[in-house]
Amino acid sequence: MDSPRNTRIQSSVHLARCRAGVLVAALAMAWLVVGCGSSDEPAKADQRPAKASPSPAVTAPATPAAATPAPTGAPVVYLLGGSSARESIVSNASWAAQVKQLGGGSVTTKDLGASNEAYGQDILLVKAMPKGPAIVLIGLAVGRYTGPPPEGGYQEAIPDAVAAMSPGALVNHRYKVSHIKTPAEKATMVDEWVAGHYPVFEKDYAANAADLEALVKACKERGFRPVLLQLPLNLEVVGTAFDPALSTYVPAAKQLAAENDIPWIDFVAAARLKGGDFYDLMHLVEPGRTKWQKLLSAETVKLLKQYGMSQD
Repeated sequence: MDSPRNTRIQSSVHLARCRAGVLVAALAMAWLVVGCGSSDEPAKADQRPAKASPSPAVTAPATPAAATPAPTGAPVVYLLGGSSARESIVSNASWAAQVKQLGGGSVTTKDLGASNEAYGQDILLVKAMPKGPAIVLIGLAVGRYTGPPPEGGYQEAIPDAVAAMSPGALVNHRYKVSHIKTPAEKATMVDEWVAGHYPVFEKDYAANAADLEALVKACKERGFRPVLLQLPLNLEVVGTAFDPALSTYVPAAKQLAAENDIPWIDFVAAARLKGGDFYDLMHLVEPGRTKWQKLLSAETVKLLKQYGMSQD
């Protein structure tokens, strides 16, 4: 896959403070809900073909999240993102077990990926996270820049994401290898994204990039370790079609990581995912999740050791 080409797109990103407050009552009720979504539901708005950067280099380790209780004092690794983040791991339990097997020690993992989850809503999740050692893996994808943040900021997080924070919450996948789209359907989705969603990306990019910057700041203010992670993308089908969008948000995200001295992780190309590993352009199914989680677990171990959180 060719690296993203530089284009005419230059969107200035302003730091916009998200004034969104967590609705305590809503969170309290959602906290009792276990799981996040039903199986085989169609992709929602944020799941418009979003391309994670095709760069093969892994600049730093990555860590998503689920909710499997670990021994008291064990670090927590959260994964934030849209439904592509939700579909990127096999399960919370297997991911945590894999991290331990690879030498990362005991860890609590929480995959908080939910359909249409915006960066501004992730801030609310971060504010609701309990105190303690934690790594917050922030999933990046083109689809996370194609929706305008509301005036005044977000007032509540997505219930599925809040529910996924509860102990023992499961990752309920909506996509299966037995029901993936055909190559022709996937190719059509690429054309549709370029024609219909890229203009939206251009319009909404700056505001969402500002929310991403505010999200990183919110993590640091809570004493957590934020990490920027490229989410899965079906490179075999997408090709270079999303390069204009990638060449806008990827360099900016790398700069944001450098300015905040936090890891930037991209193993999209290194994962060598095939078209059949995806339901569409960004949602993994069973074979793809196994491949992706293996790399993710290895990067998680690196992060835990880098931050002195590994409990061997």
